[in-house]
Amino acid sequence: MQDWLEEKERICSGLNFKVIDISEKNEISDFLERQIAFELLQAFYPLEGLKRRIKNMPLEDIENFVKKIFSPHRQGYDSSVRAGDWGEVFSGLYLQQIKEHVIPLYKIRYKHRNNKSVQMLDLLTFKENDNSIHFNEIKTRSSALKDMKKNGVTIANSKYDVAKNAYEELIAEYNADTPLIYSFISRMFDNNQNYDLADQFDEYIKANNNNKKGNIFLLFEKKYWDNEIIDKLNTVEIEIKDLKVIVILINDLKSLIETTYQLTIDIAKELKYE
Repeated sequence: MQDWLEEKERICSGLNFKVIDISEKNEISDFLERQIAFELLQAFYPLEGLKRRIKNMPLEDIENFVKKIFSPHRQGYDSSVRAGDWGEVFSGLYLQQIKEHVIPLYKIRYKHRNNKSVQMLDLLTFKENDNSIHFNEIKTRSSALKDMKKNGVTIANSKYDVAKNAYEELIAEYNADTPLIYSFISRMFDNNQNYDLADQFDEYIKANNNNKKGNIFLLFEKKYWDNEIIDKLNTVEIEIKDLKVIVILINDLKSLIETTYQLTIDIAKELKYE
């Protein structure tokens, strides 16, 4: 990923948070596209379970099986969920590869419906070199920003509220006495009888809960980015010390999302023979 993307901290006075700008310095490699696809697949489905499912499955049936794991490729709301899920996985891969974070659990693996988002913090990560807990809220936009409507009335400037809305969602979990994401992950470990992992997770949270960080990821198709999104966030009182806003601009994000989803089918077919 370091060969594809470069990052710079934005030097800008008057902001109540840090902005990290990330852009493409080279074309993405086929190898990295496959890495993203692999991460997508294992984020949604345990690999050993997937191998067991497809072991005796005809190759022509694997494609339909894999497609049903993800949100449908349709226009409208389903499409935004599909892009949002992709953004969570991509941001997680970035944090693992570039920032050496650990992901205890992808919540999207436990979605009840593949065309609906799971309503809690997008991604929780740990950075073990400083024993920090990172709350990550992620917004992905691969099409033009549109104003939102409520009860048929357009909400003024709502299309620029992406980062502001992300912060409101982030701070609700960050400030909670017991963040929903904590109890969710611990419960999922228990449900899967991973009691040692549940204990390790609970102990890490208890020991480091005062060392929390907040990050907002804004993944955008480059041509649709507007810096007014940052200006709108700067009107909000920021309670999180050293909040980071990571702006990732990709030239053809929509195509990359669909290319990597499609590659999950090829990877699953290869896993059949492992």
